[in-house]
Amino acid sequence: MDPSLQAETVAQLGAAFVEQSSTRRLDRSLNEARTYYVIHDTDLILLKDVVAVALALIPKFNPLGTLPTLVGLLYRYRRKRARIDDRQAAVLLRLKAVPAGRTVEQLRQDLSPLKEPLGATDVEAVLKSLQGVALSNGAPSDFVAEVGGVWRAVDV
Repeated sequence: MDPSLQAETVAQLGAAFVEQSSTRRLDRSLNEARTYYVIHDTDLILLKDVVAVALALIPKFNPLGTLPTLVGLLYRYRRKRARIDDRQAAVLLRLKAVPAGRTVEQLRQDLSPLKEPLGATDVEAVLKSLQGVALSNGAPSDFVAEVGGVWRAVDV
């Protein structure tokens, strides 16, 4: 491959990846019904920076030699995600849309248009289940926090 064409292709791939990763924090599973995966913003930012550096170095080194490093990096990134269900995803997306936070009752009202509306006790149970969620690497992580009865999304 022509080196100038290779450099241009790498730059385009890098720009597309960086653009996509800045908007993806909660993704639907491709093969599991009612399953979503969520990752913290800080992990996405770190991945974006590392991939940008790696893509810049590919033209200088043998691309086949850097492939195992990128695969290892993507594997570690994947282990930073958490598996959640559709109810948790709906609550988390609503909290993310309202940075000031919501009370349990406000969330219940916000989520009433769902096919399966949640009651106040269901909303509270879902919120508590988003605290101490086990990431794929086994580490616990909070995706929501409550202060004075107001719940907020944490780093999502």
